[in-house]
Amino acid sequence: MNYIISLPKTPAGLYDTEALQRHFMHGGIIEEEDVSRLIEESESYFGLEENVIHVYDNVLIFGDYHGQYFDLITQMNDPFWEGRYSTSIYLGDYVDRGTMSCEVLITLLSMKVNNPSHVIMLRGNHESRNMTRSMGFMAECKMKYSLTLYYQFCSLFDSLPLVCVVHRDIGDFFCCHGGISPDMTTINQINSIDRFHEPPLEGLFCDLLWGDPISEKRFEEQPGFKKHYDTITFLPNNERNCSYYFGYKAINEFLQTNNITAVIRGHQCNSEGVEMHFFGSDELEFPLCFTVFSASLYSLNNKSGSLLLSNEKIDIGKYNQPDCLSQYNPILPNPILFSVIKVMESIEDIMYQLISFVFNEEEDEHEEISKVQVSQVQIQQENFKNEACSYFSSTEKELITPLNSYLSQKNRNDEDIIVIEIPEVKTSISRKGKINNVLITFKENIQKKNSLFLSFDQSEVHPLIYNNLHASIATQEPSLYETNETIKRIRQESLPVSIEEIRKKYLGLNK
Repeated sequence: MNYIISLPKTPAGLYDTEALQRHFMHGGIIEEEDVSRLIEESESYFGLEENVIHVYDNVLIFGDYHGQYFDLITQMNDPFWEGRYSTSIYLGDYVDRGTMSCEVLITLLSMKVNNPSHVIMLRGNHESRNMTRSMGFMAECKMKYSLTLYYQFCSLFDSLPLVCVVHRDIGDFFCCHGGISPDMTTINQINSIDRFHEPPLEGLFCDLLWGDPISEKRFEEQPGFKKHYDTITFLPNNERNCSYYFGYKAINEFLQTNNITAVIRGHQCNSEGVEMHFFGSDELEFPLCFTVFSASLYSLNNKSGSLLLSNEKIDIGKYNQPDCLSQYNPILPNPILFSVIKVMESIEDIMYQLISFVFNEEEDEHEEISKVQVSQVQIQQENFKNEACSYFSSTEKELITPLNSYLSQKNRNDEDIIVIEIPEVKTSISRKGKINNVLITFKENIQKKNSLFLSFDQSEVHPLIYNNLHASIATQEPSLYETNETIKRIRQESLPVSIEEIRKKYLGLNK
């Protein structure tokens, strides 16, 4: 089998994605001239699309892949989805960090050219020159092809659309990579953006690629913050050095103004592949936002996920790891170099495991301390009930609630496929215009005891774990702990900054 081949085609003249997959599973690459032609062909289709694409079919939605080709193949070939959708939507971040970004892009672009109106590729924050120069894609292109092809890919990134709105009987869904923006009231404003250039560091264009919902963990850790959840609009996104966190009030107003049911976005890794956001509300029966992340084992042991929107329900698929990884049998054009790279990767894995082991021990110690502290608080609370008045002041409640909130542990559902039947929804979720038309379906689902939607729980983390270990005053170099924390936080996709800025911003260190 040849290491370099022409882009395979079927007798009908379409790109042969099955033959392409077999070639990539042997570590092969494509003739650069063919890849260049594919980029030009697909870019011509993207250039005809508006910033906002409207879809009226059942859609299968995928999140970030970050160069993890085996996740893409596993999810594309999943027989569970076969015949259940006609359009696929990819939320961006196809490249960087993983080692097969070129293979991911070539596969998706081949699918796009084969079926332009039924393969939607949105732009992510990593589809930019600024990110790909330092996050791996530029180096991968240079190694497998050339810098000329890299710059051609960057030009292609400029043509990718920004948003897709999916219209189904259960509601309309706003799909983008990042989030909503304080500079946006209506969806129509997005079509006024000139998208054919490098994304800016502020404004509506930036926020669609970089924004994040306020996490449920933040509400758990800050009960006072949760108390006023319904007043939160936008907060500065300090972790990413740009854009905003959007809260309940901001997203609820956006959904109601545009008659949208929920936002579906990527951009953030989560443990279950698909995460639901309720923005601090305990009353909502349906999430206002979904985060879909399709790269498994990206951070610790996270699952990958995909989401199917149909007229009746939402289906969620979860994957522990790619099932085709064992079939990868690469042809090695340079076996010695490949061996050296694998040895270095193994050493890196050992170092990460060593660091994790050391600090897991430290976390266990903190856990024991926290149990003692909680028991002491419970004793004090009981004494207070016996000795004080018959009510707690609001201040005293806030002092006790934070510790108690970390004790509760929700049940986790470990099934691979989750079916969401949407129950009756309150009008605060925004479906004022069409909610009455689908209440009958919701009630029938409930009467038939069909599965209602299920929320994914994040691992419980005690705040003591986040104590910072400062660098030694005898050296200017970061400590081992700082280095580990820096690596973890950089993986959360902050803009490239210097090590001193990282230490000041994320570890709370002052010069």
